[in-house]
Formats: sequence, structure tokens, C-alpha cells
Amino acid sequence: MRQGKRLIDNIAALKGNDYEPNYIVTNYQNWLAVLKTKPNDYSIPGGVIIDDFGQVNVLGIPLVVQNNMPAGTSSGSGYFNNATLIGDFNRAAIIQSEGFSVNFSEQDSDNVQRNLITALCESRVALAMLRLDSFIFI
Repeated sequence: MRQGKRLIDNIAALKGNDYEPNYIVTNYQNWLAVLKTKPNDYSIPGGVIIDDFGQVNVLGIPLVVQNNMPAGTSSGSGYFNNATLIGDFNRAAIIQSEGFSVNFSEQDSDNVQRNLITALCESRVALAMLRLDSFIFI
């Protein structure tokens, strides 16, 4: 069983529970593994498609690359070495624990000499999964 088939199996599991998975979030290592999966490895021609803009889709669901997806080790099953999240993101919300702040400073390195201003923009946010059964983390 290859990466493409593993994704397709989990998409089917979510759809079987009356959810509509609309994003697959993974890291670059898994993204590359999906791109290297040949159609005969999961026997669904056109299951993994790359559009004109380079966006990878699995059964029409965008495969989004996120660098901070946690890395792990293979659990012996041989599917993925790192984490992938498949889910119905309509069942999630962004929670903001601290407000958005913007600070400007001229006191950074050689900003005064070069006539520059440094901006620091930050906020603390998290993803709240409102229905845990609408997500599969592999």
C-alpha cells in the first residue's frame, strides 16, 4: 500500500462518516512521497492531480504543505514517516488567545544609518477542532 492509497482510504473513511474532507495538510517529505506515487501503486487513475499552478490535489482535495507539521518515526506500518492531517475544516475554528500587535522600531542593528524601520507583527492563534471525528491524523 502506498501513500496515495493511504490518503484515499482515509478520505473514504471521513466521507463514510458524513463529513466532506476539504484539505489535506502535510509536510514537504509527505508531499514529495505523494508526488512520487505512481498511478498503478493505488490503482485509481487521476487520483493525484497537479493543476496548472502546481497545486497537488488528491481526489480533488488540495494537499497543503505546512512546514511545522510534526515529524515522527515510522510506526512500522511503512505508510508515512511524518504526520498528515485530513479533515473537514468546516468543523474547525481559529481561536485567537492574544490580540494582534504591531510594533515599530528604529533601534535594530543599522536601521538609523540605512533609514529603515523594523516592524514586529505577532499574534497567538490555534486551530480548534470542533468535531474530532471529522479529522484523521496519520
